[in-house]
Amino acid sequence: MALVFANGCFRAISFNRIFICFKKGILLIGLVFLQLTIQAQIKIEGKVSSFNGSKGISLFVVQEGALTLHDFQKLDVDSTFSFTIDHASTGLYYLGTAEAPKSVLDQVYLKAGQQASLIIENKKIVPASLPNQQAYTYQQNWKMLKDEALEGTWLKAREAEHVEAVITRHHNALHQFLATLSCDDPALCQLMKLSAQTEFDMHWIRNFSMVRPDARAILKKNTIMKEMYNRQHTSADVLKIKDGAMASGMFTSFKAHWQSYKGKDYLDFSLNVFDNDTLKGRYLTNYIIQRSISGKFFNQVMATYGDFIVTDLQQKEIEAYESEILKFAEGANAFDFAYPDTKGKIHALSDYKGKLVLVDVWATWCAPCKAEIPHLEQLMKSYTGNDDIVFISVSIDKRREKEKWLAFIHEHHLGGIQLLADYAFESDIIYDYEINGVPRFMLFNKEGKILTVNAPRPSNPQLKELIDEYL
Repeated sequence: MALVFANGCFRAISFNRIFICFKKGILLIGLVFLQLTIQAQIKIEGKVSSFNGSKGISLFVVQEGALTLHDFQKLDVDSTFSFTIDHASTGLYYLGTAEAPKSVLDQVYLKAGQQASLIIENKKIVPASLPNQQAYTYQQNWKMLKDEALEGTWLKAREAEHVEAVITRHHNALHQFLATLSCDDPALCQLMKLSAQTEFDMHWIRNFSMVRPDARAILKKNTIMKEMYNRQHTSADVLKIKDGAMASGMFTSFKAHWQSYKGKDYLDFSLNVFDNDTLKGRYLTNYIIQRSISGKFFNQVMATYGDFIVTDLQQKEIEAYESEILKFAEGANAFDFAYPDTKGKIHALSDYKGKLVLVDVWATWCAPCKAEIPHLEQLMKSYTGNDDIVFISVSIDKRREKEKWLAFIHEHHLGGIQLLADYAFESDIIYDYEINGVPRFMLFNKEGKILTVNAPRPSNPQLKELIDEYL
């Protein structure tokens, strides 16, 4: 700790930023609460009844805007549980019935160093057993105000004649709730404000993407929406709540949609939405992992933007991911696959060694896949007569939809080698290449090795540049 004198104050520089000031003979001690980071052991124990067949209970904590499993315990014969978190911070903690966040059943607000003895009935915490009743009261008040404001508005919020009235009602409910926040516990007030504001933002960002053009034009002129669009993202506080990372990520697509963004470098555009390096790093980490960025493109992304990976958690996630994707690194052995074409002939990836191979994994039910087809057809035409490259499209339509797949190929005169996978999203190509969404484009060299398992889409000029480079 260092002691500095300035403006009549002795300032003790330490982790909790305590200021000791002598003014007019009075000793003033102030704590900057929003910067105060206290950590102590938290213990959550309790008893479960009427759990409807679940054999365990899980505890989730918030880490940089997302839920992370802390522990999962099988219930004792007396249906009791006990969790301990060392070095825990004040915040919301979540109980679930399994090891996935989607199993969350309820939440509890705890201060650092606090203990809770909970009773769970019918997958809900009995309110009387909650240690902080004010938190429960605030949560219930916000739910009531929000539900009243949005009751019967599901369709109206998408219609030009009603959308402005709906957003005004919802916004008034938000401000009515925020006006009730008067806490002796500033951390609780901050979490309640963040949670309510973020929930409001996410609701209208989703709605903005779904409304008809006439309603969207009205929203773009709406003061509330314009304030949301122009908001500066300078603080990482939003990452203190469980949907914070998702919400901050949604703002990038919201701004792109608002601007009708057509640029080539969406990642650069998205990162520039944030004026905070922690937010940039969280977005970048999620972008890389969720899109399975690998090979040359992983190296390019990290070389260009890697300095935004600033927190220990982000660095650990990227390091773990990088270890995992070595199997997809440029030059790694490809996972072979073999599927029938429209006439039943089997084609394997390994059949085409000696040629550059572009593989498109797609489905007839996938709108983004179909949007890429004209660009893919144009790309194939540009290599007409070039025997050094092969185009293979692998559909993950279900086998019972084979006739629909065949009709689509015939109707759209699709070129290249058209194959149908065996078990749709459970096919080997999906598991082997860890594909969690389509379309996915993959490029393999003439030795049958991986160039990239996440190539740019044909609508992106970078794909042709990449192919030409290898050819």
